[in-house]
Amino acid sequence: MSPIEVLVEEHRLITRASECVARMIGAAMPARRLKFLQAESVVDFIGSYADGWHHAKEEQELFPRVAARKPPWDVDHLADLGADHRRCRDCAREMRESFREGAHGDAEETQRFCRNAQEWIDLIRMHIYKEDRVVFPLVEQALTADDAHALEQAYAALAAEPRFAGVDAKYRTAVEDLEFVYNILPTGARG
Repeated sequence: MSPIEVLVEEHRLITRASECVARMIGAAMPARRLKFLQAESVVDFIGSYADGWHHAKEEQELFPRVAARKPPWDVDHLADLGADHRRCRDCAREMRESFREGAHGDAEETQRFCRNAQEWIDLIRMHIYKEDRVVFPLVEQALTADDAHALEQAYAALAAEPRFAGVDAKYRTAVEDLEFVYNILPTGARG
């Protein structure tokens, strides 16, 4: 798999998680209460996988390498994507700060969590669309074979860090568990 294909595959998992978050807030709003374990799982997924793992690859490795190539297209696309990452982080911080109280029945904190979760869903889906459909095709044209090889090595070095041990398997399982809870058919089972 090319470095871009790796990121696109991670987008699929993040998109699946966003559907779980949508179902979670759909259940939480009428109940005015979050389910603690599911909310905790979502907060962990967004902070550790979507941001800590996936966005780290883009921000630390891909975007600087592409910008250094000075491609013929407007590199402001990369700055725009970085701004999306920061906005997603803000939503995730608000979710992390509110989920415990929301799970203990605080209706205001539940509402705060749900409001920020919906904003995260909207942002991440739009962000993934921009990357997959607009920026990544341009990026693939800008990268050389040496760049692709360097990115593969950089991704492997990140994966070898203790904080990322087993990250893909752990969070795939977490999303599958959430899909089970919210009765979302596995990707391969959809017609």
